[in-house]
Amino acid sequence: MTKQAKSLIIREAVPADAAALLAYLKQVSTESNYLLVTAEDYGQTPELEALALADIYESDNNLLLLALLGDEIVGMVRIAGEEDLHLRHIGEIGISVKKAYWGHQIGTMLLEDGIDWAKQTRLIRRLTLTVQQRNQRAVKLYKKLAFQVEGTLQRGYYDPKAGFIDLWQMARLLD
Repeated sequence: MTKQAKSLIIREAVPADAAALLAYLKQVSTESNYLLVTAEDYGQTPELEALALADIYESDNNLLLLALLGDEIVGMVRIAGEEDLHLRHIGEIGISVKKAYWGHQIGTMLLEDGIDWAKQTRLIRRLTLTVQQRNQRAVKLYKKLAFQVEGTLQRGYYDPKAGFIDLWQMARLLD
């Protein structure tokens, strides 16, 4: 018997994804020292996470896309918009991919889909992100997709093993 290759599916997260998303976040937070958020930054319980996912899904300037192989979440991109009238046009990006899938272009596909969504909203006009300067794989991806470094946050992050890490603020304008 031969195994059939699983196809990657990228789709919006829905409340039913809450438990699987929390498990994914817990795993990726142990696989990389580059993430600026952890599972603890999201809903503490699947019930609270489901409510947060419902709010994101119903929002016109927020998005959470999941990359799935079968039922397994292998990556995600989050674009978080503000409610404030003066800031609604800015979407802040957070992205992660399970370590086993690094180098498979999943991050590129997620980010491209997120950018396409932002353009289609006609509401999001600026995408921003914060990245550890030492995370050259991510920086290369962001620059490839037309993000520019706008500033440095010296000692913007503390890693217990590596010490203080400079962060870059990057942005892409959508016109």
